[in-house]
Formats: sequence, C-alpha cells, structure tokens
Amino acid sequence: MNPARQTARDRSFRLWLAGAALAGLVVRALVSAVRPDPGYLSDATYYRLQGLLLARGNGFADPFVYVGSGRVVPTAFHPPLMSIVHSVPNWFGLESLTTAHLVTSAIGCVTIVAIGLLGREVFDDRVGIVAAVIAAASPNLIAPDTNLNSEGLAACLVALSLLAGYRLLARPRLLSAAVFGLALGLATLVRPEVLALAIFVFVPLVRRRAIPWRHHAGLLGTTTLLVLVIVGPWMVRSLTAFEDPVPFSTNGIAVVGFANCPATFGGARLGSWSLYCPTQNNRLYNERPRASDDEAQEARFQANLGTRYIRDHTGTFFAKVLWARVGRTWSLYAPFDLLVAGGDEGKMRWEVLVGVPYFWASVGFAVVGIRRLLRSRTVSVLPLLGPGIVATIVSLVAYGTPRFRVVAEPSIAVLAAIGVCVAWDR
Repeated sequence: MNPARQTARDRSFRLWLAGAALAGLVVRALVSAVRPDPGYLSDATYYRLQGLLLARGNGFADPFVYVGSGRVVPTAFHPPLMSIVHSVPNWFGLESLTTAHLVTSAIGCVTIVAIGLLGREVFDDRVGIVAAVIAAASPNLIAPDTNLNSEGLAACLVALSLLAGYRLLARPRLLSAAVFGLALGLATLVRPEVLALAIFVFVPLVRRRAIPWRHHAGLLGTTTLLVLVIVGPWMVRSLTAFEDPVPFSTNGIAVVGFANCPATFGGARLGSWSLYCPTQNNRLYNERPRASDDEAQEARFQANLGTRYIRDHTGTFFAKVLWARVGRTWSLYAPFDLLVAGGDEGKMRWEVLVGVPYFWASVGFAVVGIRRLLRSRTVSVLPLLGPGIVATIVSLVAYGTPRFRVVAEPSIAVLAAIGVCVAWDR
C-alpha cells in the first residue's frame, strides 16, 4: 500500500478510536454520577476501604474488621490489584467516592482502546473501530466500569493480554512474550483464573512447526518469568500470612461454602450463592460457627461443609445446579433477575433490562464472527474463545453470575464486530 495512504488510514483509525473512547468515558462518567452508593458490606466498599488502609500504611488488612474494631487483621479475601488501584489517589489525599468513580471510568476508557486495537490486530481497522464502539456502548461493560468492583479492571487487563497474545502470535519474539507475561500477570492479580489464557495463546503458537522448539521454550520461559515476577510477591505473602497456607485468595476457598446449601440448590437463588449458606450448613450438620481472626481457617471450615453438602445432594447438583450456574453466567437462566443483579453485581435496573438483549445480540453477531475466522485459517480464534471457556469453568466450580463473564466481553465485542462487518458486506 502507498505509504501516504497507509498514514492516512492510520490517522483515521486513531481518530475514530479516540472518539469511541471519549464517548465511552463521558457515558461512564454520567452513569457514575447517578449510581447509588454500593452499600457497606459489598465488594466495592471492600476495595475502596482497603485502598484507604494501604495508603495509610496498614497493608492488606481486613477493612470491615478495621472499621468495626480498629484492629489490623491480615486478609487475602480478594486479590490485591483493585485495592492497589484505589489506593493510588488516596496517597494524594483524593479519597472521595467521585474520585474512585473517575478512576474506574478511566480504566473503562483504556478497555475501549485496547478492544479497538485488538480488533485491528485480529482482523482490520474497520473491525477495530466497530469493536470499540460496541464496547463503548455496552451496558455489560459500563456497569463493571462504574460500580467500583474489580471486573472492569479485569476486562481491561484481559483485553490488553489478548492484544499482547495476538501480537506474540504474529511476531513471536522475546519482547512480545515479555509484554504478554506482564499483562497476564497483572490480570491474574485481579482474577486468578485468567492465568489459563496462556494455554489458549501458546497452543496455536506451538503448533507452528516452522519455529524451533528452543525458541518456543524461550518464549514460554520469558512469559512465565514475567508472570512470576508480578504474581510472586502476593503469593508469598498469602502463603505466609495465615496458619493455613492460602495459594492466592481465601475467597476462592470460602466460595464452596457460600454456594452449596439448601438456598442455592433450589428456589430463587438456584445456581447462585447465598449469605445464609454458612448458617444453613452449620445447622444442618450441627456445627458451631467459628470466631477466628485467621480467615484461612474459617474459609476451609465453610468449604468443607459446602463440599459435604454437595456429596449429600449429588443428584441435584448435576441435574439442576450446574446447569443453572452456567445459565446465570451466560444470561440463559433467570436473565432478568433484578434482585440478584442489584445485590450481587451492583447493577441498576436499566443495565439489566438493556444489557441482556444487548448481550444476546452481541453473541449472535459473535457466532458469525467465529465462523468467519474459522474459514480464514490465517488467525487463530482460540485466544478469543479462551476467556469464555474460563468463565464457564469458574461458574461450574463456584456459582453462576454475569460478573464471571465480564472477562469475556472484550472477545465478544471483537467477534461481534467481525460479524457486524460480515453482515454489512453481505
């Protein structure tokens, strides 16, 4: 292509991408302005309060225990990166709720740009622009970008990881592997399960027989090293902060106890989780609630009761619960459950009523996009499918919620953009 024409195309792409990102930022700022307070006992409040404690030198302390009693008790209930992000403006004395919303809205703006660049990397400029517009207008990304939870940051870092992964596939160099490892390591500090995305990038890479195996080993080793450098300090801290070692977070252990009880094996919360699960299981198995500052021991205690409940109700678990979990995550079961969406996800009513049809339409176009990539055979579709597969597995192991599929929203936006362009051309 003529260099001048290519320069003009690049300039046009950047302008469109900047416009989509700016529009998305304005929308997110407006939504943040009308979003209700997340409430005290919420994940959003946990991250904000822990960010304050970090800025004041108290480390990763349980924010609710600190507010209630003034005691500094170590916690690993959630991975650390979202709290670290909230702590940055707090170091400069900017501790208001408005500041927190501005930070997460800016993260959403970065997500839009990353999705646009990912669309261009996978297909072309037009797909990149359409993907950015889809992401900017999606209620399924606007909600996590403005409710102060960690899913918006996870979506951003997954989009950057996929972008780095596809650039590694296109240009298999050590620098590309290092950038992929850096992005993936940061994403793991928000949602540990996304570490599995490395498999979906390296499988198509290893299948290239033209690349010597030693070079493959170097790329894999570089990525692994960067991930360990990023994730290692938190893992060491989690393994040493409690009497019972915790690989990453106690939430990943305790969830078994909060998602498997009579309340979640039937009724309105089938396939979800319930705050009443520990109480129900304690009564069912004649166990006394434990009061301990070591949350790792409490998490394992509740997980053991949840596992016991699964064993006692295996038939219901496989016949009903697992299907409901996957259905909730992919908006196929109780998609308009406003009570769960508001309490568990921090969504407003319109974000559910508009977001679910928006998601269904995006998936419809994404199916067309998948078929188009499969026919081309020039670009692997596997990395884009990876986040959705990971979200489904997490739902089966933990519980069902659209929050788990937020990491797949960047892939859905790109695949839907391909589908939209294919439909337009036809």
